[in-house]
Amino acid sequence: MGKRSLGVFVLSCGGVVGLVTGGTFGLVIAAACLVAGVLILATSDRGPSQKPRTRGLLLVLVKELHARPMHNGKFHEISDPNETVQFELFARCWLVSKVLSPVNITAIQLRVNTPNRSVVEPERVPEDLQNWRLGKLTEEEDSTGIRRLKTANEEMPPIDLAHPLLTGVAREGWLHYRVQNISLSELKAASIELLVTDFTGTLHHGGISGPRVIPGRVWPFAQPSITHEDSVPKTLNTLDLPAQAN
Repeated sequence: MGKRSLGVFVLSCGGVVGLVTGGTFGLVIAAACLVAGVLILATSDRGPSQKPRTRGLLLVLVKELHARPMHNGKFHEISDPNETVQFELFARCWLVSKVLSPVNITAIQLRVNTPNRSVVEPERVPEDLQNWRLGKLTEEEDSTGIRRLKTANEEMPPIDLAHPLLTGVAREGWLHYRVQNISLSELKAASIELLVTDFTGTLHHGGISGPRVIPGRVWPFAQPSITHEDSVPKTLNTLDLPAQAN
């Protein structure tokens, strides 16, 4: 017997006993059954703990997107905009939660909706952004007062998906994706959105709010090799030889 049925049964028994017995004793029995039945019904209505409602309370944006055409691991110069190639996609993402409790992210996916109504979901490339740099132009003034443009390479920190989002605290970072067999013309005309799934299974999505740079200003970055002086064998030269007496 479920809790709800049990509560109704106790209430019914209390009413019947109160009517049959009558008097003070009957009223006491009826009151006790009434209290017990109400408590049973109240606990049965609670059910399992409900997850917080998150739909519409998680804001998702792609602030900028850089697309780098590649072929066999190298930059590919596109001469025909209708040629299908591979693109490395770098998205700078922005998330903010309006939920009163912390929100964990369980999945995140970039989606490309091409003009011919086909949907492409690029492959995510995790833990790779340390091998790439974002090119930036900076303006500096030299000692003579002349302002010059210089290039600078900025790191691209990945967006943190391991820790929950806190209310009103924006989170920003990069994601790296790879898409195959798509042309430059299709990518320029495509509708691109970011899909985010939270721990309740709710799907949130957002589009691009900033520039779409094709080809992008993202270049490979070779990590400098670290060598220790003690581990490098010394070569013998004339300065290492002791002076010989004449």
